[in-house]
Amino acid sequence: MEQSIAIRILRQLGGLNFINNTGCSGFVYKPTENWLQMKLPANKSGYNRVRISLEADNTYTYCFFHAETEASCTLRAITAGELKSIFTQLTGLPCEK
Repeated sequence: MEQSIAIRILRQLGGLNFINNTGCSGFVYKPTENWLQMKLPANKSGYNRVRISLEADNTYTYCFFHAETEASCTLRAITAGELKSIFTQLTGLPCEK
């Protein structure tokens, strides 16, 4: 994955507004595996990381997980228009204010 794909994923979430509103940090992208990962602040799901992958069919996969345990939740076939609402539903963190 090129860095531009990671930027595309972040823009779909709301860019700097997303970062400011949610408090997410520690952004990492993996050029060879099409994903952007970030640390989550305390939230209702209890997960402290999320990885968002852009799939070949132009949909996204969310993988919410806890870095110290094996707890995880994977959601597939998410459209760009659903990224924000699903993130907020699962974490309780507002993508927009």
